Amino acid sequence: MPFARVPDRELYWNFIAAEANSSRYGGYYADLPPRLLDLVKGGAHEEISDAEWPVLKAAVIRLRRPLVEQVVELGTDWYEGTLASPSLDAVRVLNFAPFVRLAPSRRLREFVTALDAGKDPPGDEGFGKNYRRFRANFDPAKIVGRPVLVAPNLGEPYTEIEGLTRMCTFISKRRAGDAVPPQVPALVGVCMQFDQWQWK
Repeated sequence: MPFARVPDRELYWNFIAAEANSSRYGGYYADLPPRLLDLVKGGAHEEISDAEWPVLKAAVIRLRRPLVEQVVELGTDWYEGTLASPSLDAVRVLNFAPFVRLAPSRRLREFVTALDAGKDPPGDEGFGKNYRRFRANFDPAKIVGRPVLVAPNLGEPYTEIEGLTRMCTFISKRRAGDAVPPQVPALVGVCMQFDQWQWK
């Protein structure tokens, strides 16, 4: 499927849609207005009103400012499309010290190998625990939101900014011979000043 340009608000939607349903981050969004929280958890993107979008955006920035604010300020265009499941192996983890120590190549293929060997990102052991819990209960039909990736163009390599646990699980399950969807929906940000992004 070709990538199609979408509004900036899709960045905030894909963050909150995944995180509000997450056991690790869901509590951070508990103070959203009940109607908006129900819409987010249900994936009812089209029912969010124009007045509710700023509330949603503010909630994401409050929790994820270091990740989302700079990439928007650097000038990023957002595109929706799909990636072939095997291509996830080459996606890079954020330039975040615990992740880089676990997988110096920064490729998800190495990151997942380490996780499945029982290793955790040094200093962020909660990630490994959450990954193993998510993997054990993985149901593609219940996933809300697209993984979010950033790159200087629509070609690889992409750097993940959201959806790391889901992508790792897709890779791990595929390696184990389990059935996974052949295509993974994704939101890709083409950052005009990618070299200045602190997480590149």
